[in-house]
Amino acid sequence: MKRKEKRSCRLILACCALLLFISVNAFAQQQVTVTGNVKDEKGEPIIGANVIVKGTGTGSVTNVEGDFSLANVQNGSTLEISFIGYLHQDVKVNGTKHVSIILKEDTKMLDEVVVVGYGVQRKSDMTGAVASVNTKTLENRPQTNIIQSLQGAVPGLNISVTGTNAEGSSTKTRIRGENSITADNKPLVILDGIPFDGPWSEINPNDIESIEVLKDASSAAIYGARGSNGVILISSKRGEKGKLTISYDTYITIDNPINFPNLMNGAEFWKYKTEALKDANTTPPTESNPEPWMGSMTVTELRMHEAGMDTDWLELATRTGFKQQHNISFRGGVNKTNYFVSLNYTDVKGTAVGNQFKRYNIRFNLDQEFTSWFKFSTSTQLGRYDRSGSSASFSRAFRMNPLAEAYDEEGNIRSAAWEDSSEAFSVNPLSSLNNKSNDIRSKVIT
Repeated sequence: MKRKEKRSCRLILACCALLLFISVNAFAQQQVTVTGNVKDEKGEPIIGANVIVKGTGTGSVTNVEGDFSLANVQNGSTLEISFIGYLHQDVKVNGTKHVSIILKEDTKMLDEVVVVGYGVQRKSDMTGAVASVNTKTLENRPQTNIIQSLQGAVPGLNISVTGTNAEGSSTKTRIRGENSITADNKPLVILDGIPFDGPWSEINPNDIESIEVLKDASSAAIYGARGSNGVILISSKRGEKGKLTISYDTYITIDNPINFPNLMNGAEFWKYKTEALKDANTTPPTESNPEPWMGSMTVTELRMHEAGMDTDWLELATRTGFKQQHNISFRGGVNKTNYFVSLNYTDVKGTAVGNQFKRYNIRFNLDQEFTSWFKFSTSTQLGRYDRSGSSASFSRAFRMNPLAEAYDEEGNIRSAAWEDSSEAFSVNPLSSLNNKSNDIRSKVIT
């Protein structure tokens, strides 16, 4: 009797376990409607986040409040929530329980987000070629002119130096080559979302956060015909949440001109010219004029030769160049306010006498968040640029007669260095130093 009772109890327990398994399995197979909300770590709703039922094509996106709703979702399945710049997160569906998700920022993913036109896009989604330059590249190549820092650093960006001056503005920039014979072939430059058409030297390299170069014709789809020669996108630094960060950097550079050609001195030039005149002069010598070729020598040449003097024009027209740049910046953020302020002073004295450039820049970038849907941002640059004066002429110094004179008896710079019939060869390479000009300009970019 006892054995029969034990068997009956075991049978009852087995039936109960079977019924429990069937009910749980039936619950797991049921279809439910899932609702939820997606926010970031600051508690702000994320608009447009993707919510997908893993392993299926069913999905939705969050609205302006960060809410989403998915109908006919199998209970127990997994939801995958993702958004550009944030780490993916998986959530298990537990009946009709409301789901709350907080996505964390993915710094690695943010590095792959580039500025395109007036928005952002992942590099992997770009159909055109994009080359990026970060802050470290610019810091390792300190230059007065930012375009000189990019020389050789960006594939497809051709920068050629067409001259030399303190400002460093004698350069030619091309992305897609020469597309037109008569039209301008320079690329379109966008500084913080605004077309920039000024000299590169007016931008403080220390203010730059990143540079993107759109090289393919697809850039024209964003900027129209102005982007047909390529686009250079420049983004300045902005404030960051956290304590105030103060940065100061400076550099001083000394420049010396090198690799000068070996030019003739006064004695060598006199010998060369007299031999040439003797060969070219057909007038026979006489007692009164034993050297008829002497009549082809100018008064200045005769005076310089008889005094045993000559002029080293390259020495007079060049000097040791000097650059100094000082930059201080303040970067931080409090509550819903981010700020970046920088002050820059640059003083450059070129290797040509009289060639100089000074820059005073103040940048103020502010991001203020009033509500989740109302934000205020500004990018403002105040600049003062001093390009006063004129520099000595390198090209004339290379061609000038070493038996010509730079200064008159009173020590003033002569307009004509000697009595040559050709004005192009007689102009004193230092004569431009007599020009008195004040080229000081102020500019506001906002």
